[in-house]
Amino acid sequence: SHFDPEANYEKFRICCDFMHICFLIDMVFDDADGEEARKLADVYIGAMTSDEETGNHTPFYRVIRKYVYTFELVYL
Repeated sequence: SHFDPEANYEKFRICCDFMHICFLIDMVFDDADGEEARKLADVYIGAMTSDEETGNHTPFYRVIRKYVYTFELVYL
């Protein structure tokens, strides 16, 4: 992987998960209008940067939070 050339299986999996999230974001944003895209971007940023649980329980939010949790377990 170009992201982490020394990656073991778990780290390689995290890199692949990130790429899947990028494709998910691209697919979702392609179908969104400007206002909806802004709301989704706010959900994404909130899920990636917040350590606190929010009231947001959308599937999109849960996918991003699960990724962040797994990333932190493996890399930090």
